[in-house]
Amino acid sequence: MRENSYPEAGHPALPAFQALARETRAWLLVGSLTVKVDDAPASSEQGPAERGAGPRLRDATAEPAISASVIPAPCASPGSDPKGNPLPPCDAPRLRDAKVRESGAAPLSAGAASVSGVTSPEGAPVPPSDGARMANRSYLLSADGDIAAHYDKIHMFDVTLPSGKVIRESSAYRPGDRAVIAATPWGPLGMTVCYDLRFPHLYRALAQAGAIFLAVPSSFQRETGVAHWHTLLRARAIENLSYVFAPAMCGEHPGNRTTYGHSLMIDPWGKILAELGGEPGVAIADINTDEVVRVRAMLPSLEHDRAFSLPPAGVSDNT
Repeated sequence: MRENSYPEAGHPALPAFQALARETRAWLLVGSLTVKVDDAPASSEQGPAERGAGPRLRDATAEPAISASVIPAPCASPGSDPKGNPLPPCDAPRLRDAKVRESGAAPLSAGAASVSGVTSPEGAPVPPSDGARMANRSYLLSADGDIAAHYDKIHMFDVTLPSGKVIRESSAYRPGDRAVIAATPWGPLGMTVCYDLRFPHLYRALAQAGAIFLAVPSSFQRETGVAHWHTLLRARAIENLSYVFAPAMCGEHPGNRTTYGHSLMIDPWGKILAELGGEPGVAIADINTDEVVRVRAMLPSLEHDRAFSLPPAGVSDNT
């Protein structure tokens, strides 16, 4: 499906990703790009072509049997630094050694996918001068380069980290209000972004509505990533008996920000199929959708929800 109502020029980097999808004949899930809420193109100091992002993407070499690739959240929440100064959102990602290719021989029930890690993006778009907040938007691109679906991040990263660093994503972004399940040739894909990971009800709703893949492109801070990243992702896979694809931004970034990386691909039983470290790279794993059918039949927990009452805290319900 194609969302004809959404302009393809919603972000300066988007055409480069669309070209990559067309040339490699691979479906791409692009982590998140900063767009204005009114869907007008976000301005930038310089386009991805001038910075060389487009040529790097188009020059990606082919890897056999790769039919889909997910790319991390290249546009991290701007928020503010410990002194309250706003941090600019990032622009076009820098992929290193990205390798994607359509798998013409693989059946739709079994194939392969890759996740890519990135380092510090180059450049940063200029926030709208009209004061409008922006959306943290993830795109799913078909092998034809069309926008198959997009998702606006629902949960805003408004936190104070253990180091005392304050981040207020909502100061520049507005939250989305719609969960998204996108159709792919391999099955339904639930789209989420980064901080959404801490809200398990979103993932359960996606899985119960039919999603067998859960995408979590992220730019986790190093502080939280070391403590929580692997545990949260494996929990989402196990709870929802779904494949989890979690490409993660890594490296040092403007504003004294460090992202954790460790892109992961996890099967419906919670097994880590592939993992990157703290450096850019590409991880590849075989995916078999029959495994989702098997484990959900064996452990049908998605069908076992029950309503329950909960008295207010401190109130006894033993009457």
